[in-house]
Amino acid sequence: MFAGSGPGSRDNMLLPGSAPAECGKSIDTSRRSQLADACGYGYCAARSRRFWGMRHGLFAPDCTPRAVQSAPADRPERDVALQLIPRATPRRRNTHLRQRP
Repeated sequence: MFAGSGPGSRDNMLLPGSAPAECGKSIDTSRRSQLADACGYGYCAARSRRFWGMRHGLFAPDCTPRAVQSAPADRPERDVALQLIPRATPRRRNTHLRQRP
């Protein structure tokens, strides 16, 4: 709801957000967790370390969330972003096309 009325909702530029959501720190946790099928091991360049969990989102330049989806950390960011783009772009009418009577 907020994404449609936020200040970045009209921006044409989208930035993939790679904020990691850690779901556990130990190997034992990753094996016995109920999230084991949904999570994966990934690398966080900002923190220079690997983590077990998920990644989220697609954002406008002002950090307004435009589309959010939890994806396993080992899934390529590009694939997640390409899946979210249709949900994040506003539906615009073709106002430049004129209909003839």
